[in-house]
Order: sequence, then structure tokens, then C-alpha cells
Amino acid sequence: MTIRLWILKLLSLCMVAMAASAQERFDYGNSDAYVRLYLEQEFSSLAPYTADDLTFIDRFAQTEGRTTTLKGFATRAKASPVSFKSFTLGTPLYSGNRMLYPSQITFTLPAEAFGAEGEPFTFSVPMTLLIRIKDDLVSYHEDIMDVPEFQKQMREQMAARGE
Repeated sequence: MTIRLWILKLLSLCMVAMAASAQERFDYGNSDAYVRLYLEQEFSSLAPYTADDLTFIDRFAQTEGRTTTLKGFATRAKASPVSFKSFTLGTPLYSGNRMLYPSQITFTLPAEAFGAEGEPFTFSVPMTLLIRIKDDLVSYHEDIMDVPEFQKQMREQMAARGE
């Protein structure tokens, strides 16, 4: 190998190493802890894992700011007729500052919520949490539930009851 070829290979190796070291590193521990506490509805414990400018979005609400968002979680949980049975968390996917937490949520709603009578309705639907971190804190959280699956199960249960 000539000296010139050796120098070119060494330079290209150095450039690859520099590019790799320049990539931003993320600590996913805060995100994982946040998701676990969120799914357990331990909303009062979420603050240390969230950024001041936390944004939350789901089908029913969009909130901005840590205080407003965390207060909104607690208020909605108290006011909601939903009884959560379980969350089954799948394998998280990590990509840069974004994480996807696929899960299966099982919950019940009183029959009265659908204008029906009798036993509560139970649903089990896929849900994904999209999380973004900034400075190792959760800065964005979006809940994405499989609404067509929920509606399908609702129709099936209503039909089984003759309603």
C-alpha cells in the first residue's frame, strides 16, 4: 500500500469517526419512566420527567405547558367515566429524539355513556404513545388510539345487546 493511499484511508476513517461523535446522544430513561407513570395514571409524579414547554395532544384535547398539561391529566381522569383495566406495553421504538410506545389498552365504559342499560362495555384497542424529548425531558406527547377498532367493538357490543 502506498503512503498516499494509506493517508487517504486514514483521513476517511477520521471523518467517519468525527461524524459519528457529532451526532446527538439521547437518554431514553426519562421517557421510559414518564410513559410507565402515565400509563399507571401517576400524574403527580410526571413533573420531573417533563420539559416546561410540554405539549400534549390526543383526540379530545391539546395542551401546552407542563403545569397545564399535568393538571389536565388529573382533571380528565377524575371526570372521565372510563375505568382503566390494563395497559400492555409493547416494545418501544427509539429514533433520535422520538419514541413510539405501542400498547394495548383495555378499559370499560358504563352502558349509560352509549344511551344503553345494563353491564358496562369493555374495549381492548391498540394505542400508541408518540413521545419527543428535548434536553432529555419529555417535550411532546401524543396519544394515538385505534378509533375505528373502538367503534367496531362498540357496534358489536351494542348489537349483541339488541340495541
